[in-house]
Amino acid sequence: MKHLVFYSTILLISCICLGQTFRRQVETMEKYISVTDKRGEGKATLDTTTLGHTLDEVYIVRTRQFNSAGSSPDRTSSYFIHFYKPYMHKLTCYSMIHTDTTDYDKASYRWLNDSVVYVHMFNSMNPETKTAYKLTYSSTACCSAGLLFN
Repeated sequence: MKHLVFYSTILLISCICLGQTFRRQVETMEKYISVTDKRGEGKATLDTTTLGHTLDEVYIVRTRQFNSAGSSPDRTSSYFIHFYKPYMHKLTCYSMIHTDTTDYDKASYRWLNDSVVYVHMFNSMNPETKTAYKLTYSSTACCSAGLLFN
């Protein structure tokens, strides 16, 4: 009976250790990307296509905001933050919008686990100018959420 308890304890510790190792492996290294600037293309349209994108990729597009009448550009930019995860076995684009007057040209991102990614946007000429998001998604529902933190 002592041997059974001993082996059960070892098995339980092994499962716990394997679970922790797996969770650590899901966390990825931080990746740096450029913000794609499309301000010169007129009014923004939300592009949620997955063509040319890969699983766990983060893609940020900067567009120009227009005033409420829609006729003249505003000083404010919209940053469309896209990330790509599966939904019902199909690659899906999850998006959120950040509106700001700050000039962000670079970003970094790191997946904390399978459903949470940290995204930091910054200006390469002044790295102190930055904003950060914690984005989450649900693989069982086609939705995402973002939380701004600085």
